[in-house]
Amino acid sequence: MTAGGLTSQAYVYQPDEAKWSSETMGIGIRVLAGAPETSGALTLFEYTAPPRFPGPALHVHRHEDEGFFVTSGTLTVQAGADRIDVGAGGFVWAPRKVAHGFCNPTDQPATFLGLVLPGHLEQMFLELADYLAESAPMINPSRILEINRSHDIEVVGPPILNA
Repeated sequence: MTAGGLTSQAYVYQPDEAKWSSETMGIGIRVLAGAPETSGALTLFEYTAPPRFPGPALHVHRHEDEGFFVTSGTLTVQAGADRIDVGAGGFVWAPRKVAHGFCNPTDQPATFLGLVLPGHLEQMFLELADYLAESAPMINPSRILEINRSHDIEVVGPPILNA
């Protein structure tokens, strides 16, 4: 195994390492495994939602299932019609074609591990992070919708903190 890099058999990232990471507007994303490393099987990422973060718009993945394992703080998660607060140690599964979203309604950051099956969603994170870094604080919601659509993600409602 090689720290911070790939080999033909295995790789390791230490806590301060990642395949790719970004922090923009208080949102932290650290991709730990993506489609190239897993033959398209999955994307694994760590996501930090800042306090009072409204989250992404309620959305549907056409081709991916997504799981959230909360490692710190509390998220409010909606999957289908169900909306629930999920604390550290809690897990949420959002199958493909089920509307879902999350927010951090608290005054503390919340962090979760996200698992996407199959992989490839890391490309959307990269495009979105690049756009936010270039455009903050003047964000154009139409551009975010365009990025989502290009990855077969359909927005079906507002962020759940605002709904």
